[in-house]
Parts: sequence; C-alpha cells; structure tokens
Amino acid sequence: MSVMDGVEFVLELRKNPDYAAIPVVVVTAKDLTEQERNQLSSAVEQILAKACDPASIPGQIKQAAARATLDRTDYPFSFR
Repeated sequence: MSVMDGVEFVLELRKNPDYAAIPVVVVTAKDLTEQERNQLSSAVEQILAKACDPASIPGQIKQAAARATLDRTDYPFSFR
C-alpha cells in the first residue's frame, strides 16, 4: 500500500464504527516485528504467514470468523 501499511489500515478500520465489527484475517509475507504482531493481534482475528499451506486458508478464515462472531455481539451478519 502506498499511503499506509497493513497495520495502519487495520487500526484505521477499527476506528470506524461502520467497519469495526468486520472480522479481519491478515495474510502476510512480511516478517512482522514484535510490535507489529502485538498491534495486529489486538485488532484482527488471525495472522497467517504466506508460507502456510494455501489449502488451509479457507478453513482458517472460517474458524476465525466463527470465533469473531462468538466474541462479538454487535455483528449485523453471521459467518455460519
């Protein structure tokens, strides 16, 4: 991204009440610093490394969305 990186994007997304409840799964090739990982972990449902098995990504996204739906009661939609 040219204007902001992924961490900044997610943090900005969470500030907007219209989008704050959307579950976010980050897939990154970047070697995250401990600070970036901590920031993202508090704002996203899951962080996946691009080196993971591509076939496992849909299942991991579904699990993360299900956890997010259980953790938050303000979702206007369901992932089940």
